[in-house]
Amino acid sequence: MCIAVDRLLGGSGIAGAAASSTAGNSAAVPQAVALADASFAPVAAAATVQVTASVIVTAILTPLLTAWWYRRLARRRAVEAAKRDREEVAVR
Repeated sequence: MCIAVDRLLGGSGIAGAAASSTAGNSAAVPQAVALADASFAPVAAAATVQVTASVIVTAILTPLLTAWWYRRLARRRAVEAAKRDREEVAVR
């Protein structure tokens, strides 16, 4: 989703890929919410586990996704540049 939004806003998608990670400090949010509103206390432990799992998964996958997207974009740009070069040579 972040890649699509970045591209819709005129970017290449690389920043969107890099922004796909859940911040590590977000694991503390469920407990903080439970402290602010006791009605969330029964689900705070389960929510903390879910957020922590998200942090771990995105910490592993986000760099891989970002590198993959960057290489994909670089290949496309190289192909486009080669095509333009061939067209320029053909015009001469």
